[in-house]
Amino acid sequence: MAAAGPGRSVGTALGPYRASLDRLAGAQRLSRRLAKGLFEGGAEVMEGQVRTGRILAEGTGRQWNLAGAYLNLFYTPFRSYSGAAVSDEAREDDVRQENNGQEEHRELALADGTCVYVREIQPGDAPALQRLVGRLSDQTIHLRFFGPMKELSDKQARHFADVDGEDRYALVALDPEDEEEIVAVVRYDREGGTNRAEYAALVEDRLQGLGLGFALTRGLVGAARERGIRDFEALVLPENRAMLHLLRSLDLPESSRREDGVKHVSVNLFPEDQSAEASKNS
Repeated sequence: MAAAGPGRSVGTALGPYRASLDRLAGAQRLSRRLAKGLFEGGAEVMEGQVRTGRILAEGTGRQWNLAGAYLNLFYTPFRSYSGAAVSDEAREDDVRQENNGQEEHRELALADGTCVYVREIQPGDAPALQRLVGRLSDQTIHLRFFGPMKELSDKQARHFADVDGEDRYALVALDPEDEEEIVAVVRYDREGGTNRAEYAALVEDRLQGLGLGFALTRGLVGAARERGIRDFEALVLPENRAMLHLLRSLDLPESSRREDGVKHVSVNLFPEDQSAEASKNS
């Protein structure tokens, strides 16, 4: 770089570098404007961030609400009123008017898209239960009844179908092609004078593996909680992996022990009480 010697003006000496200096000055002015905008507009930036956060939170809330609505489809307990099944989310008069005193049917979509109707069991379902057992494979009968069984007797069928809705309760799923036929049933029987109940489930072979047993069991859990049942007790053969998986999938505290070749699985229907008790004792 040449120095400005005698007889040359500063402007003349800087001539070759003026363009670079102008760009540098322009960059400085731009930086000052950006800095000014950043600090003076800080409140607007923060406000925008807050609005964005609220939108995301509202979206997440809607997703949770949708998920909750799906789960509540079968988690909402049933209770009986004048022969009609009434949900806690509906007024009795509305249900009675809509169903005209008939049993309420609730629709359930299975994993393959098949839709089935679900309702409380009725005394008149005894013959349908016998036909259901008659359609089961030997393997399914073995896993459910722990041995071979040619048919469900009239006495057994009446016992399973005639429940009191409190100490003994059951839900059935109806054949989508023939609502006179039952394709699945879940039930509980309270152990006399306790808050424990024996749990059992049965799903026709052609509809196994589609989530039907799980959805019905979630509905049964809701009904049992409403009626003061605190624990389900299930007897399961060790090779019945589908049932063991179903019980684990309920995401409820469970314990098990093995006795005489059978697993005794206990499921706690009120895990929040267990957590509160543990916190109190810690």
